[in-house]
Amino acid sequence: GDYQWETALQKGLYNNTLEQYYIEKKFHLFERLIYSINNFVLAMADCIIFNAYLLRDIYVKYRKVKKEKTVIIRNIRPEIKNILPEQKKDYVNILFAGRLTACRNLPALIESFANIGNNWPKKVVLEIIGEGGEKEKITNLVKEKKLENKVRILPKLSRDELLNKIANSDIISLISLTEINSNFISEALALNKP
Repeated sequence: GDYQWETALQKGLYNNTLEQYYIEKKFHLFERLIYSINNFVLAMADCIIFNAYLLRDIYVKYRKVKKEKTVIIRNIRPEIKNILPEQKKDYVNILFAGRLTACRNLPALIESFANIGNNWPKKVVLEIIGEGGEKEKITNLVKEKKLENKVRILPKLSRDELLNKIANSDIISLISLTEINSNFISEALALNKP
């Protein structure tokens, strides 16, 4: 990800996509300082390694990184094994897993879930798995919307436990403001989950 943008989101200084952040450049003093230092370091580097074209292209366009000085090393596609068979359940399971940070846009997921949750022909459960600075805010929003019986907030799981959760979910949800290269989505795709 991008430290400067994620920090601005966490501090409530900004609430939009990574690209929009660099288009607008509505930086506070500390952000301007970090931006200048980072740009100096990037300009001095012989090679800059990115894990996704999206982030590299944003840095080339808005941070003046020379494209010829960049290399993309993609995340390794996860090896999936030892998955327990899908369990029968009488509800639709929507799953999010990841860091509970502002860039994940989880309040929007909960708001959307609150709007559709009662309109499905079958019971729907939203599971949010992870840890992070937004956990209290998310927990409070679930209580405010009276969704305690429909939204489960679970701690971070081991990789095998998470893969089994993904395998036994009906829908995978990731509504980040910007997502650079999600392992969660790669694992879900490897398990043929929408």
